[in-house]
Amino acid sequence: MAAPLSHRLAPFEEYMVLDDRPAYPMHIWCRLRLRGQVNRTALETSLRETLAMHPLLAARLDRTNPARPQWRELPAGSALPLSWSTEPLTEVTTAALDLDHQAALQVLASAQGEQVDLVLCAHHAAVDGLGLFGFVSDWLQHYHALIASDATSRPAPRDVHRLPGRGEFWFSSLGLLARVPRLLLGLPNTIRFNLHRAAPLTSALPVQGEAGQSYSPGWLTHTLAPEETAALRQRAKKLGTSLNDLLIRDLLLTLDRWQRSQGENSQRDWLRISVPVNLRLASEAKLTAANVVSMVFIDRRDPLLQQPAPLLASIQQQMNRIKRHRLGLIFPLMLGLLRSLGRLGSMTDDQRCRATTVLTNLGDPYSQVPLPRDETGHLQAGDVTLAAIELIPPLRPFTQVAFSIVTYAAKLHIGLHYDRCILTAAQASELLGAFAATIQAAEAL
Repeated sequence: MAAPLSHRLAPFEEYMVLDDRPAYPMHIWCRLRLRGQVNRTALETSLRETLAMHPLLAARLDRTNPARPQWRELPAGSALPLSWSTEPLTEVTTAALDLDHQAALQVLASAQGEQVDLVLCAHHAAVDGLGLFGFVSDWLQHYHALIASDATSRPAPRDVHRLPGRGEFWFSSLGLLARVPRLLLGLPNTIRFNLHRAAPLTSALPVQGEAGQSYSPGWLTHTLAPEETAALRQRAKKLGTSLNDLLIRDLLLTLDRWQRSQGENSQRDWLRISVPVNLRLASEAKLTAANVVSMVFIDRRDPLLQQPAPLLASIQQQMNRIKRHRLGLIFPLMLGLLRSLGRLGSMTDDQRCRATTVLTNLGDPYSQVPLPRDETGHLQAGDVTLAAIELIPPLRPFTQVAFSIVTYAAKLHIGLHYDRCILTAAQASELLGAFAATIQAAEAL
């Protein structure tokens, strides 16, 4: 494991480290609820086994050379990054991750009767959302193998050999030259990103935090029942679009209407959704947990925001272009170029709104996990059932809300992470409810 971790941070990883702030930690949270009698010893043993498969999550940051930070293994015998709480985890509250001294993943657990809540807090420098969900899948499979005494239930080995080249993609000289024509297709989006003034959800200014402070994300969830989820997919099919494109359109409509109701709308500014894009190829399905992700940006303003059908068509056109030409690769390329010029820190400017919101759609990440299921489609691992799983993406200054979409056990879960210092719980609940209502009214738009 040492060899893959002796390499410099990839540009995206370094960007995540630089963009980390006390008031806006660049963390990803994953919240799980297990039902049944959990065997703590097996849970801890399986966690240790899973960490061995995902080296970046068990690594710390070495800044001996500040210009070239690297991932390093923690000393042998380091404590397992799992803490048990005697109190219910009614809210997610985690200490700031100190990457210089501790692993990039920390886990908080609480057992209350026949229910165990787990909160995984991972630094975004080490992993993206799909990578973290893959880690959880492997953990559940290891746990199942221990409880069932069935070695064949262990997860398939992960590919750690590609870790040294993470973040490189096709950025060799020949690979770059071959892609120049396609890269030029993404030039208009790059120009728009720099010229458009993205509007925050509200005009409130971001807060300043203190180093080392704990963080408790404002987090709300709305779940569509299986029949509602199926109806939503049918609506997307009827409209001739993907579910993701429909969600992007409906979120733009929701944000515009919410801003108008709050007196926050400006026809001059753009609503911008930052959409994470998975860059994993089919051959990389078993890659160990890492960041294999990019960002694309969807900018829209009046009068298009008042025209649902043309708005959807414009999103389809942009997203199809991005997928067809793999234009998601432009963002990591831009980060690499900025780092080579010593300008990577310019991307972390906290005086400018980079995106109104984030919409990350992980799809149905556990549809192919080889574990038993109960009659409602929930995964079973040994003596427990995975009752629920949620992802909480990070915020940054002026990005006051972030949404996540996860489909599990035939139900679509909409998560909202909101800035507690700017929005009240009532305002956040109203916004989430409005988004859910727009999604379910999509057939009429």
